[in-house]
Amino acid sequence: MDARNLTIAMSQSARPPTRSRPSRSPQQEGAPIIGISNVVGSHLTRLADATLYTRGGPEISVAATKTYVSQAIAAVLLALYLARIRKSAPIERLREIAEGTKLLPAAIDVVLNTSDEVKKVAKKVRKARSALFLGRYVNFPTALEGALKLKEIATSTPRATPRAR
Repeated sequence: MDARNLTIAMSQSARPPTRSRPSRSPQQEGAPIIGISNVVGSHLTRLADATLYTRGGPEISVAATKTYVSQAIAAVLLALYLARIRKSAPIERLREIAEGTKLLPAAIDVVLNTSDEVKKVAKKVRKARSALFLGRYVNFPTALEGALKLKEIATSTPRATPRAR
């Protein structure tokens, strides 16, 4: 690994330094690091040579996915930029993909407006003893994120409710 390589590291939160340690090795070998982070001033942002801030805001619940989505979009836009400067794809195709990202807010609205259907499905599967998330190719990371979110929700400790004395 050397200065011809580029390391892209992502962090959804201000993780402690032990979680960012894998990012140090490429830098020690001379490869620059671009950090994609939601948190200004996090350990990753101090470690990276350059940072893309997603500014997705804090996660409100365990199941929130806005930082994941904002980081995925940041990665797509970075890939488009790198493809443009390296001239590794036709500029019209890059523009087409970039324009497609503008459709995402409307697509998210469609999903949010189908919450009744989502609730129906959730009621059917809520007593399941196991779940399988499938994702191939570019959908593999999303399947991993879905599985992680379900695991986080299933293992999270409910907040203690105050007892009357």
